[in-house]
Amino acid sequence: MVLQHLGAPDLLACRRVCRKLWRLALDPLLWQHQVLDDRASWACAVLRLAPCLHSLTVRRTPLCHRQYTVKTACAVESLSITVRRAAGFKRACSVIRNQAALGRLRHVSLTFAPWDPPFQDLPLYLQGHKDALSSLLQTLASAPGLLELKVRTLEGHEQITLRVPEPLAGSVAPSLRRFVCREHCFRAIGLEQAVLSAHAPTLEEVNIRTDAVAETSSLLARIPHLRKLTCSLVPRMEQLANCSKLTDVKLCVPPKRISASLIASVEAFLIEARHLRALTLEFEKYDRKSSKDLAKIIAKVAGRSRLESLAMLENNGSVFDYYGYSSDSEDSDCRDCICCVVVIDTGFKTAPLFQPLLQAVGLLSHLRRLEVSRMPEELLEGITPVTAPGLRILVVSKLIGSTCLHSVLHRPGVMELLKANPQLHLDVSLKNCVFPCSIACKWCTEHCHTIVPIRARVGFFTHVPTDKCTIPEHNSCDQFSCPKWIHISL
Repeated sequence: MVLQHLGAPDLLACRRVCRKLWRLALDPLLWQHQVLDDRASWACAVLRLAPCLHSLTVRRTPLCHRQYTVKTACAVESLSITVRRAAGFKRACSVIRNQAALGRLRHVSLTFAPWDPPFQDLPLYLQGHKDALSSLLQTLASAPGLLELKVRTLEGHEQITLRVPEPLAGSVAPSLRRFVCREHCFRAIGLEQAVLSAHAPTLEEVNIRTDAVAETSSLLARIPHLRKLTCSLVPRMEQLANCSKLTDVKLCVPPKRISASLIASVEAFLIEARHLRALTLEFEKYDRKSSKDLAKIIAKVAGRSRLESLAMLENNGSVFDYYGYSSDSEDSDCRDCICCVVVIDTGFKTAPLFQPLLQAVGLLSHLRRLEVSRMPEELLEGITPVTAPGLRILVVSKLIGSTCLHSVLHRPGVMELLKANPQLHLDVSLKNCVFPCSIACKWCTEHCHTIVPIRARVGFFTHVPTDKCTIPEHNSCDQFSCPKWIHISL
């Protein structure tokens, strides 16, 4: 129990004290929670002597460490590999196969970083790299006992086409619960189709970026326990309405104009998916017509749906996991009520788009959470206890144009919003701001709100804080997951 408080270097040092500590220092109970980066100076000794590890990160492995990452008998539970050069495909494949054979591997994360030479049309002298990459993807898809598989590639490379050997179904026992595949440098690799088919009985969360083909909807519809899905807009989405446990859906809208058939497919899915509780629409590039059409669909079906979370955002960079409001909160009030999250990024700043969104908000009688990037007058004026009686949190993320959080309170309509909605909580996050203000703004010099702290995220509310408040974050001190809540006296 005492040795459990030591790190890997200290445990290795204890081996050299006496025979008793030599035996204790190699006990699996001491190593099952240890983490290791292969760039550490003691990585060779750990991989050679330790019986197991919680996680192993393989990045730019020094030459002297490479043989141990490939042939080690140290079984890890979580493996994270970053491939920076095409020559690393074979070694990454060997590392995964070795850990899979040890039988303790449950989580694998593979990231393709910039490599040399770049993939273009893959001439003949690079055919070996292409074969090695196909073998690596095949190894990932067929690794036994995995619970989570994440594959992410960075942007900035030419797209190539690969195909995973099929069929995989029957060759590996279904085990995956979470599958994430966000590729940018190669498309149509077949990895998504192979994994979705082989692990359909056990999958619960799927996060993929695939081409718009009807086959994807058919494969997703065959996953009986699917509860969270992130994917591109695909035809025949109405098939997903048959997934009775699917409650959280995030749809990535392509930058080009959406076809009428895809619009109809989304509408049919939203009408039939009565079990849906969370919906996110993420636009790769803002398109006025497409966003307005989708907003109108949401307003059209809002009265008959039981959406708890609704999000609309624009993504100008790489696509990462979006973590909105969680309906699995331990607070009973948060679990039982219907909440709505609306995220509108910088592109969504025109009044015509806010009209259908406010109409949808009015039809969601238990609206709880609304998130925007800007605070236009149309939105602030449209939020009232009549139009949004259940609204409790207004989140403004990545706010641009304010010098500090103090100036946000004096923005036109903000104080009026808090006065008109006494139960509302305003969560504000600033972007590209320096704290404290290098040059004190007008409001900071007046010292009218001295309680505003120096940080990038703060929450304001005006009602008397009580135990009956339905905002569980009031009692949390984690500034990264929730804001610092400040009571404002009107």
